[in-house]
Amino acid sequence: MSRGGRATLGLFRPRSPERAPEPSPLELLAFEEKHGPHTSLKESRIHEVLRIRPARYYQLLLRAVLDPAAVAAYPSTARMVRDRVERKTR
Repeated sequence: MSRGGRATLGLFRPRSPERAPEPSPLELLAFEEKHGPHTSLKESRIHEVLRIRPARYYQLLLRAVLDPAAVAAYPSTARMVRDRVERKTR
């Protein structure tokens, strides 16, 4: 359980080189438009289709609504995401 002479305690997990790149803002808003509100099915689809964890999906989705090209392509979905965040932060 040693890596370079140091114990890792199972906490270190290097990224695999064949890991897929993260989805673009356009891909994220398209996915959000297609799959709607959060459900357990959506959570599994995030992992299966986008190959990222749901928590990372929502982090990237919040960034996506700041991308002008993505917002121009999916204005109602971007507005819905921003409104959802706004409601949760009140």
